[in-house]
Amino acid sequence: MVSTDGLGPVLSAILRARGLLGSQVDLTYTIPQQVMVSAYQQITRKFALMANLGWQNWEQFGKINVSIASENPTSLTADANLKDTWHAAIGAQYRLATPWLLSLGFAYDSSAVGDADRIPALAVDRQLRYAMGIQYDWNRNVTWGLAYEFVDLGNAPINTRRGPLAGRLIGDYPTNHLQFVATNLIWKF
Repeated sequence: MVSTDGLGPVLSAILRARGLLGSQVDLTYTIPQQVMVSAYQQITRKFALMANLGWQNWEQFGKINVSIASENPTSLTADANLKDTWHAAIGAQYRLATPWLLSLGFAYDSSAVGDADRIPALAVDRQLRYAMGIQYDWNRNVTWGLAYEFVDLGNAPINTRRGPLAGRLIGDYPTNHLQFVATNLIWKF
């Protein structure tokens, strides 16, 4: 149920006349499907290589159906003009000593949105990910790890026109980076 407050008499009268006040709103969207193929090859006792190749269906996710159940049912599809994305990654693991395992990796993800459709709320471009981590085997059942990832989200240029009231928005994000630090504990039982 949608509730409204402080609409003013004119807007309230218009919405009431259209049968929209007190109506139910339904938003439906499709979660992006994806396909990922991964490979792992142990080269030596101490060294292994890994790779991923993937695709995600963001185009379907960007089409959100909005419907209003009222006396005059209304519906529309809001299209964010998202594009399907591709992902590729390579990585390596090296056993430094018996309890220590070092991991390094690089990944590329294509942009889900073009410059003309990019909005400040979704300021992503292609992504370059650099990661490293280390794991320590406490014993056969417990492993502790620490990881760091740096993500370059591109400069995400925006050049979009949102109509006569909003005008044109032009710009970019020259420093568009994310950094992650994570720790993990693996307990085998």
